[in-house]
Amino acid sequence: MNKPLKRRLIRFLLVLIAGLLFFAVSRVFDIALMSSAHLSGWVLFGTVVFLMLLSMRKRIRFFPIGSAELWLQFHIYVGFLSGLLFLQHIGWSMPNGTLEIILAIVFSVTFLSGVFGIVMSRILARRLTTQGHETLYQHIGPKIDEINEEIKAAVLASTEQSASSAIAQFYSKELHSFLVGPRNFLPHVLQVERPLQNMLKKISGFERYLSADERQTMQLIATKVREKNALDYQYALQSTLKIWLFVHVPMTYSLLVFAVTHGALVISYTGAVLS
Repeated sequence: MNKPLKRRLIRFLLVLIAGLLFFAVSRVFDIALMSSAHLSGWVLFGTVVFLMLLSMRKRIRFFPIGSAELWLQFHIYVGFLSGLLFLQHIGWSMPNGTLEIILAIVFSVTFLSGVFGIVMSRILARRLTTQGHETLYQHIGPKIDEINEEIKAAVLASTEQSASSAIAQFYSKELHSFLVGPRNFLPHVLQVERPLQNMLKKISGFERYLSADERQTMQLIATKVREKNALDYQYALQSTLKIWLFVHVPMTYSLLVFAVTHGALVISYTGAVLS
């Protein structure tokens, strides 16, 4: 067993132990005729606030409060612990009230989106280096434009040299829509290479009807198409890593709002924080 996997298993084991200890404390509260639901609610609220601190840590990079990697690790494993706390808080069954049901849905979406993000980060981060060097997200668009301009220049030069518009027509019909921006998002995420293979097959088939000089131009185009496809791959994977945050972060803030409302209502009805 490699060391990273061993460390993850140990951390998950610690999360399970923490969950079991909390269940034991909750049982003691029940025996003492105190509200374990109130206890789990406050502890769960504290974990949600702690999990939100990760975004604050990202904004205060200069402040010496631990590395971003350390905060991320705490965020992941405390997040898993919050799932156990939540199940304990709702008594391992669906809640009844409208607000409670909404709160359960918001928590579930937040939790599952977080798990999705972790899984995708582990899988896609490794795949980002499989097709050439990883390109910064903000550089992908300009590089795609650059490739398109290089191909257009090669097409124009070939047209002027051979006095034939065959390659220009091929560019307009088969290449233009592919080159003007990122394409084949889902196939790249699913690691399906058929769109690239189909494009290269069209280029190869078209070469048979061209002169030697025109074939050289098409070979250059094929090389640039591969480079463009690699950029599309980077765009699809990096976009996926960013998209889930547009669900997870807003849902986290929504969760805090609903949790505060829920807690205020409980206190107003029971008149106690813990009883």
